This record gives sequence, C-alpha cells and structure tokens, in this order.
Amino acid sequence: MRRPLLPAVLVLLLALAGCGADSDAATGDPTHTDPALLAHAKKVAPLNAVANALGEQGRGAFADTYSDLHVDEDHGFVTLYATDSTRAAKLVASAKHAHPTIDTALIHVQHADYSRKVLDREIDKILPVGAVKDASKEVYYGASPNTDGSGITIEVKPSALSRVRAQGNRLDGIPVTYVPGKIKTAASWR
Repeated sequence: MRRPLLPAVLVLLLALAGCGADSDAATGDPTHTDPALLAHAKKVAPLNAVANALGEQGRGAFADTYSDLHVDEDHGFVTLYATDSTRAAKLVASAKHAHPTIDTALIHVQHADYSRKVLDREIDKILPVGAVKDASKEVYYGASPNTDGSGITIEVKPSALSRVRAQGNRLDGIPVTYVPGKIKTAASWR
C-alpha cells in the first residue's frame, strides 16, 4: 500500500539531507543540502500536493467511492482509484476547491471495484483493530486492501497457507489473495 509523502516527512527528509557524509556536512555546515535530494523534492512536490488533497477528500466526504492513490514519480502523475467516475470527478473538483494550487492535470482516474471503506470493513472482520492476541498462535498475520481496489491481500502463517486457500478466495464476495507472511515485530516495520 503506497501512501503519499506528507509535508512533515518531506521537511524531515530535507533536514536529513544536510547530514550527508560529504565534506561540507562532515565539517558541520548546516546550510548544505544534497542537491539531488532537493531536486527530487522539487520534482515530487506537485504530485504529493495532489495526492494529499485527493486523500483528504477521499477519506472524508467521498469515502463511498474513494479506494486509494498511487503516486507515479517516474511518469509524473497520480492515479486516483475510485468506484464511480462521476463521484471521482466531484472528488477531484472538491480537492481543487480546497487546495486551489494543485494541478489537476496530474490526476488519472482509474476504476476500482471496491471503496477503501468497504475493504477496511472486511479487513476489520479478520483482524479487529485493537485486538491483542498471541501472535504465535495466529493464522492471519496481516491484511491490506489492494491499491487498485480490486480486493484484499492477506498474509497467512506459511504452514496454514494451503488450508486457508482451500477455504476459498472470496470474503463476503470480495476477492482475496492469500500470501505467506511473517509475524510482525517492531523491528520488521522499518
């Protein structure tokens, strides 16, 4: 699942750029920033602004149609996955109204079969938020909505993968892909 780079993270990256191992940074020059990092930040800033504006509207008034986003830095556009093209157009217009400086020409709308709201609801049935369990006894290690809104991917204990797959590849009508997973630990999140 890809998420748009938030402005605070961008500021942190710019701050860390001054901590490089080149001669200026090694001497403690706080004014030095890696030119490559600055060029990259400048290149992706319009994409991230669009993604943040779309995500804000998608998680709010347009949760019924919004599925996800993909920022394509290489080709310079943001794909908005939505279940309804008319509502997607309204979502884009609302994002532009809330953030007039975004460039809506950078947005490509693609059809999604399911909204993020529907996919998250199904995931919560498998892995309830806040449920504390003994991870070593669990069969399901994680679940995430597919970026394109086509279904859900569920990480499963490798030894249970065949059994879980045999139970079917749909969850309340939503396509599910089961993949081998690992128990998540704090160190594995990095």
